Amino acid sequence: MQNLLRSSVYEKILLTKTAYLRGDYRRPRAEVTKERITIRLSPEVLSYFRASGPGWQTRMDEALREWMRTHPPQSQG
Repeated sequence: MQNLLRSSVYEKILLTKTAYLRGDYRRPRAEVTKERITIRLSPEVLSYFRASGPGWQTRMDEALREWMRTHPPQSQG
């Protein structure tokens, strides 16, 4: 048991957990950040993406990006 307590792996886990509990631990900042918004969607659209499981917001973002690639902006005028 003493060997386990002295292992570097255990120490890293303990230090990381302690830092997290103190609020000192932050995950690395993403290179590409996204903007937080509030949006109203139809229940069917939301259910469809949520049913696809974890990562549904990323898949929704990709679906919107695909739509942008196939639908060039139209000038307002």
